[in-house]
Amino acid sequence: MWIMVNDFLNSAVQRIHKEIGRSYQTRVNLEADNRDIDREVLADRLSREPLTRKALDDACRYWIENGKWPMMDSEAGLWISDRLGEAYLLAGWLHHNGFRNDSKTENELLDFFLVECWEPVGLRKTQARLVS
Repeated sequence: MWIMVNDFLNSAVQRIHKEIGRSYQTRVNLEADNRDIDREVLADRLSREPLTRKALDDACRYWIENGKWPMMDSEAGLWISDRLGEAYLLAGWLHHNGFRNDSKTENELLDFFLVECWEPVGLRKTQARLVS
């Protein structure tokens, strides 16, 4: 007898994947006038990230619960795009390599990848772009 096990990690990965396309299109539109983003601009943006982190955490949690994003400025939109990209890479890599977690719901996993993993993984990878 075949028993179907819920694969909430795969559901979370697919939900992020759906959102990432919209996120990247928004990012392209926001950055269209500033294609010469350099280390100085990134460093400046990174210096402000801790000031917006809680609001961005809350925005991610709002999306997780409601399926839509709260109103935000363009810089917050760029950070959300960064978070979605990093969450997709990490969650997708784990799923591809056999990781499963039947004890967490899809929303709990989304919170883990978009909020809990942001500072120790995603933000650190973004900061590493400044290292020459």
